[in-house]
Amino acid sequence: MPAICVAVVRRSGNMISMKKAEVEEFVLSHQTEDGGFAFCNPLPASTPETFYAIYILQNLGLDIPKENRVINYIEEKIRNARSSISIYYLLKSNEILEFNLKNRDTLKEHLIKKLNGVMKRKVSKVSYEMGVTSTYSFELPSLLEEIFSISESLRILDFSIKDDIYSSVERLINGQQIAENLKDTYYIISVMKDRNDMNEVLHSIKKYEAPKGGYSKTPDSFPPYLEDTFYALSSFDIAGQKIKNEKTSNFILKLQNKDGGFRRSLYGGISTLEDSYYAIASLRIIGKV
Repeated sequence: MPAICVAVVRRSGNMISMKKAEVEEFVLSHQTEDGGFAFCNPLPASTPETFYAIYILQNLGLDIPKENRVINYIEEKIRNARSSISIYYLLKSNEILEFNLKNRDTLKEHLIKKLNGVMKRKVSKVSYEMGVTSTYSFELPSLLEEIFSISESLRILDFSIKDDIYSSVERLINGQQIAENLKDTYYIISVMKDRNDMNEVLHSIKKYEAPKGGYSKTPDSFPPYLEDTFYALSSFDIAGQKIKNEKTSNFILKLQNKDGGFRRSLYGGISTLEDSYYAIASLRIIGKV
């Protein structure tokens, strides 16, 4: 039977506070010899985990250890990257570390080809969720996630083909501004923010808010999950709506495990860099980091 991680949080009066030093220790425990960060040791480093780690450390005002090795790891991965989602995570890491990219034009050409491939793909289902447990969700990237990754990557590369991006999304959503889940709704908002009626979208997202804080998988339901909370808050942030919600802040802080990382649910689970990223990014949006 797997061990259940127990959350331990500090309280200051009636307020819950984050254990910053423990977060740092948790993140650093995932760094590998090549400079990247892994889901767990002894697994090799991955591009998403490396971005999550860099983001967390940077937003907590902490140094990134072995930074030259981290940059070398990212540069090597960029040279060989083919997946649009991997490229997105690598470019997001580069956006934080601000080192010189040597193959910008090659990346642009590759991403445009990727977008053309997505536009030609037959659409049967926008989202490809495989299943959800109380500790982790398993899913394949959706077409919306691919388009979002391409759009964001091209933005980082100072290149825009908005009309092609818009037409790709419009073909998928068929006039709908709200997807079946908060994750894909966030992708739609991110890409289509210039064309969407944000008031209608945000009104729909608010229906996912749980009574005691956080956001759930479906409207007016329970329990809340960290990833859904992140996508909801990020959607509000894109729309320029300021969120100050102590219930949601406390929900997130209650998810910090004894090892310093964050889990996705109030009902136990392991800490991951991904969930810790969702936590820190969400706390930043609501002004707690």
